Amino acid sequence: MATTKFVLSEELKKVFQHFNECLFNNVLRVPEHVFQPDKKVVFQFQPNFGNIIVGLEMAGLSLPELLNYYLHQMVHIYNYHKEIIDCTSNQYHNKHFLKAAIGIGLFVSHYKNQGWSSTSLARPNAEFYSPSEESQKKLQEAIKALKIDELLWKTALKEVASIRKNRKPKQCFLKYVCECPSHNSIRSGRRPNGKFPLKARCDICGAAYKYVEE
Repeated sequence: MATTKFVLSEELKKVFQHFNECLFNNVLRVPEHVFQPDKKVVFQFQPNFGNIIVGLEMAGLSLPELLNYYLHQMVHIYNYHKEIIDCTSNQYHNKHFLKAAIGIGLFVSHYKNQGWSSTSLARPNAEFYSPSEESQKKLQEAIKALKIDELLWKTALKEVASIRKNRKPKQCFLKYVCECPSHNSIRSGRRPNGKFPLKARCDICGAAYKYVEE
């Protein structure tokens, strides 16, 4: 995935710099882009580390869809720069996010228990809050002026799609065994190095169950 990492990282930095200049008055610092194949996200800003996670959910999306997800994260970065809390740890997007997203020309809608989290480059239905005509025009002009290598994007996204298709499913339940000759076993979702490790003993040998890697 080395080629994919380099290509997408460089292209995303170009996208960031372009939108930063056109929509955010060039006040944002370009973040590092960290690829995490195990993350079920498209893009995700991590304020504690100042980077953007790039996950495998970007596979199969069109360029406009990717730009929408990316701009969504740039709104979070902008609010973080302004020291404005726009989202809780449970991913509830408050009205600070709504205001900033509309301010750069995005259409925003309320989604279940995640607040004002649904964004779009165009208005899909009447339930979406609309930005001003001036903001809409500014965003569309910024998108139109964006210069990216579409062939590189398509090649990289194909690699990402291939990685997503061939990745091994995440193991949810781990195997633990005791010291009995037959090695009685149990399965648990608790990880030995997690916050709440498994603390169970065998009723026969009395030994604590130990994690075994399969």
